[in-house]
Amino acid sequence: MNIDENILRIVKIEPGVTCSDEYEDEIQRLQLAHNQQIGELCQEIDKSSRLVHQLKIEIDSMRILILQKDQQLIQQQRIEQENLKLKNDVHNLKTQYDLLATEMSDAREYMLNLIENFDN
Repeated sequence: MNIDENILRIVKIEPGVTCSDEYEDEIQRLQLAHNQQIGELCQEIDKSSRLVHQLKIEIDSMRILILQKDQQLIQQQRIEQENLKLKNDVHNLKTQYDLLATEMSDAREYMLNLIENFDN
């Protein structure tokens, strides 16, 4: 029944039925329909609210996982930087060792030459 039919039904006066009875019946029917629609709307709002709450929990969980992954990534980057620094330190120490070994070899040869020339 659409609105136009409702208006016609309200306006129509049947014998033995007063206008106020018809109005009261229509008001009762409209109030019942209104209450029913409000109840359905409240149920939908409740469902939506529960869904929003569940999604918020999932988003918070994802945010925590992202923060943990970020912390792991930062820690890994620090470790990689430290490893690079250590590799550079090892390279520098090896270079210094090679230089020292060359100098010691040269010094040994020099000492051997001195000893050899001393006897002559």
